[in-house]
Amino acid sequence: GALERARAGLGHRAVPFVAAAAASGWYFVVSFYRHANFGSGSRDMGLFLQTVWLLSRGRAPQNTLIDIPSESGAVHAFGDHLELIDLLVVPLVWVWQDAGAVLLVQAVVAGSAVAAVMIIAQRRTGDGLAALLRRGCVELGELGQIFDTGSSSFTLPCS
Repeated sequence: GALERARAGLGHRAVPFVAAAAASGWYFVVSFYRHANFGSGSRDMGLFLQTVWLLSRGRAPQNTLIDIPSESGAVHAFGDHLELIDLLVVPLVWVWQDAGAVLLVQAVVAGSAVAAVMIIAQRRTGDGLAALLRRGCVELGELGQIFDTGSSSFTLPCS
């Protein structure tokens, strides 16, 4: 019946990628809305944004938000956390000089995990519906991470 048709449709090769795009879009809308309405307050987001902004201007990422005492009042961000993925975000900040740029990157990276988990679940269970439900449970856990950005959240698809 209807359940069998739904399972068959969810087994299509494009479904994990469509689900990943939908999750990425949802993550971005939720996190950007929250930020635009003064709901983001994570220091991590400020650290990451200042680091990427400095790098986008060709400057050393001497971050003033890191709580490590220094004579200058700033600490090299790569000395605190060597996260070279920051360099990949720089071109987007050239185009969009806003916190939304880093929220967009975070949403796409976190949402991309949907495709990987669904494909693995489909292969193990042979059932597209089970794969979708499994990924849905994981998504609920990731919602807390997505609201305020930090490079560490880019590792979600690897978890």
